[in-house]
Amino acid sequence: FFLAAGGGAHVDIIGNHFYVDKPEDVTFKMSAIRVLLLRYGVQNLPVWNTEQGWFDGEPPLDLLPPETGAAYVARAMLLGWGWGRQRNYFYTWDNRFSRVPMTTSDRASATGPLDIRVHGSS
Repeated sequence: FFLAAGGGAHVDIIGNHFYVDKPEDVTFKMSAIRVLLLRYGVQNLPVWNTEQGWFDGEPPLDLLPPETGAAYVARAMLLGWGWGRQRNYFYTWDNRFSRVPMTTSDRASATGPLDIRVHGSS
């Protein structure tokens, strides 16, 4: 409704929440968004993923194995960037409502494969 009413002329960015069952579904969402932007003449606006995560209801969650979780995050980001998505925000960085825990119990330290510190640094 917003774009159909001419709202695209009054924004600098198109934000969307990319909740998907598997990372490859990002391509379907980005394709649909690009068609919509083209239809309303705002195809040059940047697209941001303003919220993403993998939910499974209320805690306790059926967590993905750490390696699978890290692979989901990487694939979702790479696929989004491939479609021209300029920013990506994961809603679930420090909470316990995600099947992909990104932090340890201190809610600050990255978990296993998601720990991007240089080896040997603290």
